[in-house]
Amino acid sequence: MKKINVTSETVRVTYDNRIIHAVNEFKEIHMTHFKKSQLKAIIESCLLNEESTKRDHVEQITQQRTKEKNDVKAGIFPKCGGELKKRKGKYGEFNGCSDYSKCRFTT
Repeated sequence: MKKINVTSETVRVTYDNRIIHAVNEFKEIHMTHFKKSQLKAIIESCLLNEESTKRDHVEQITQQRTKEKNDVKAGIFPKCGGELKKRKGKYGEFNGCSDYSKCRFTT
């Protein structure tokens, strides 16, 4: 990877949850108090939206995993739609996908 050096008096790299703190650290005032409060409100609303987006994402993944587990219990592989069949292998019985050559799912 290419090493990038971003040290400058006008550039500051920071984490998204530290943006407000980073803005407050500048010693020279280049924006009015009104503009600063507007910027703070915009950043805070973005952080709130980010939290709700994360929460929605986690909920969606949880629902997807629950659906996949229910499909497996019903004997259907969730990704290819093939049936799970009991098979005998070198180390004993196992459940494998009926579309074996295309799908190598086992439980």
